[in-house]
Amino acid sequence: MRCLGNEVVGGNQDTYNDEVVCGSISHILADNLEKCGNITAKIHYCIKNGYEEVQEKMISTRGRYALMFMLDVLGNYSRKPVRLKDVAARQGLSEKYLEQIVVALRKSGLIESSRGSGGGYYISRAAGSISVGEILRAMEGDLAPAPCMQEDSQCEKRTKCVNAVVWGKLNDAINGVVDSITLADMGKWEREMKKYCFYGWESTDIEPIDLKYQMITSPRELYDILSELWCAQTCAPRMRAEWTARNKTMGQCSITAFLVQDIFGGNVYGILRDGGNYHCYNVVQGCCFDLTSEQFGEEAAQLVYKGNPEQFREIHFAKEEKRMRYELLKHKLQKRLNIIS
Repeated sequence: MRCLGNEVVGGNQDTYNDEVVCGSISHILADNLEKCGNITAKIHYCIKNGYEEVQEKMISTRGRYALMFMLDVLGNYSRKPVRLKDVAARQGLSEKYLEQIVVALRKSGLIESSRGSGGGYYISRAAGSISVGEILRAMEGDLAPAPCMQEDSQCEKRTKCVNAVVWGKLNDAINGVVDSITLADMGKWEREMKKYCFYGWESTDIEPIDLKYQMITSPRELYDILSELWCAQTCAPRMRAEWTARNKTMGQCSITAFLVQDIFGGNVYGILRDGGNYHCYNVVQGCCFDLTSEQFGEEAAQLVYKGNPEQFREIHFAKEEKRMRYELLKHKLQKRLNIIS
């Protein structure tokens, strides 16, 4: 097997100038990783039809994380820069790894930063003027699919090689796609792909009043996080036997509504249900929403969110089990956001 640049082809013996010829993939990885690297993120082993192959991922982890970072900053920048640790918490990424990425993004002029207590990162220009290609090249350099397509290639056979024609067309296609898509396009697609089913989700553009939770930019984002935290232990005891991950909001209404009140302010109201219990929801700055309405399925359309009595935590949390469930959900949220260790 022969490794040329970042290509691996058959062979098992001689050595030719810059070509490294060896009999096993382990030799290539051990002795020639730098030559095989190019913009490869990971090298995987595979056995196919009796031949060893190196399969490369053209877009590295750095490139993928850079897109995630830029999209997060775009979606969460609201009158103040976005903190790195908040992006890391929302995306589930390593903050130290992101530190390396922002260095390259700043060097390329794609983001800027501000210092101080309200410091953080923000996009340097309009999202519609930043292409996906710019972001990827800031991380990867040349996006050429083969070494001979790179700008600094000195391949003497390039003008006479049929393969080069194929690589050239592929190179044009790749760059054409990534250069035609802007960060604004990605932001729009993300919003369109994200459809919620809880009551009032369309009008929940509300910022937190508690700075401890400033990385949560809206009740919609809180819903996304709580979707991973709601569990049988936070469910009301009378419903616990029926709770499932597919109906994750079951039995979570009051503790969720008061947690929403902690973060976004406003008031909690309750819809009287059969049995004398109240289903709780929130009204904040005139916006009415119910993060746990999905538990009712089709019946949710029959719920009336007007003319209901206000609910108070002192009364609800007089029940010790409910207060404990609220504390558990709050603890899980704070741990998820790295507010506590």
